[in-house]
Amino acid sequence: MTNTFYLNSLELSPVNDIYITDAVQFDPSSSFETNSYWHGTKVTVLDIQPKSTKITLKGNCTTETALRLLAHYHITNYNWNDDTESVYLIKDLSVRWKIKSFDFSYEHSHPGMPYPFLINITLNEIGAEGYVQTAKTGSTNSSPVAVTSILNTGDQITLYDLIKITGGYYSGSNLMGSNVSQYTIGYDLNVADVLLDTAYFEFYNDYTAKHTYIDSFATSDGFTRNKESSTNVTFSTNHLVIANSGSLKYRFRLTHPLLQDPVLTLTTATVIGNPVLEVSSDNTNWWECEKSITAGSQIDYNLTKLAGYSDFYFRITAGASDSLNLYYMKLISWHNYSGQKPIPYLRSASTAERLDLSFTAGSLTYDIRYRDKWSV
Repeated sequence: MTNTFYLNSLELSPVNDIYITDAVQFDPSSSFETNSYWHGTKVTVLDIQPKSTKITLKGNCTTETALRLLAHYHITNYNWNDDTESVYLIKDLSVRWKIKSFDFSYEHSHPGMPYPFLINITLNEIGAEGYVQTAKTGSTNSSPVAVTSILNTGDQITLYDLIKITGGYYSGSNLMGSNVSQYTIGYDLNVADVLLDTAYFEFYNDYTAKHTYIDSFATSDGFTRNKESSTNVTFSTNHLVIANSGSLKYRFRLTHPLLQDPVLTLTTATVIGNPVLEVSSDNTNWWECEKSITAGSQIDYNLTKLAGYSDFYFRITAGASDSLNLYYMKLISWHNYSGQKPIPYLRSASTAERLDLSFTAGSLTYDIRYRDKWSV
């Protein structure tokens, strides 16, 4: 069986450009440490508990974005003394260990090469704390759709672990005007004004959301459906050809403000001349990114000066003597949706919840995950 590990909601897998290369070994020791005191010739044991367990994760990150996702939990960045922000190592979305400390290091890499990393984790205890996570999934091109029979059988109100909405193309349109409404209290969460075909938004219970759009150009569908505009750009087998005096532009209308500048990852070849990567917040004022386009596999480009915006553009332009072949494109952006309070929650004591998903065009796929038991 292949095991998938998570740091809270961060999946440690190729989904996020994170590759665990060595098997994770948990200390099977049953040794204990005690808290005791002497009184004459008699010892009184106050408590007995398992010793802290230390494990090591080894692997590779293929992008700088993946490195930043892991570095978020490094001991120099994360407030490990704040109990309201507990971090757990989660195995296959069911068994979790509370983390006491997290030490992350990596090796600098040549452009286009992976970054080897090493993570040393100290867990609070050997015994794992388990909970059951349930997923409600489905796809629809008919609005609205009701997601029913969502139950929290524990004795505490809890938030959803994840609400993931993936955009789909239907009847000549991408997903537009999508939102999630909790039936008992009304409208809760506006997903996005427009979500490109195959792009997805993952909403976490800390008011952050991750948007991901990927096109590996296996077909021309994504290019045709998702571009804002293009000139002198053609699809060829497994890539795009941006020819002399060519231009390729994309627009993202994501509703929620960017927490930081988005990261665009490109794989290009046969770069001739000096094609330019530019960004804009209004399609009128454009500025060039700090990094020039170079040939190579999965090279990261920061789309600078966009943090705070929710509607933005990027474009690749080629001059009269410039051209390039584009084989792969990935855009990752992190957003703040705290303005959408209250977010959906689950009442305790087996009270059935219902979420209504609605949209004005296109189609969507949903993946909604929650703990169906949460007790002290």
